Amino acid sequence: MHADAETFLLRAVKLNPAYADAHYELGLLYEDRKQDAKAIHEYQLATKLRFDLSKAPCHPGRLYQKDGQPALAQKKFDAFEAL
Repeated sequence: MHADAETFLLRAVKLNPAYADAHYELGLLYEDRKQDAKAIHEYQLATKLRFDLSKAPCHPGRLYQKDGQPALAQKKFDAFEAL
């Protein structure tokens, strides 16, 4: 099932690279697969394209914290709290 979702979402962002919701959903999918670097990248794109995706800054913070990068995690948590 994830392969189908990934294919659909990748096609969506290929057709419209500014489709923030698709980037956000890819982030969720990659996080679920434990592909943290890909997840962070997609969350960052989603937030850059549409900052009103208010939960997006929090997701990379959790992943950075899990990866042992507390300074980056705190930066993302601070951005989330500032919303």
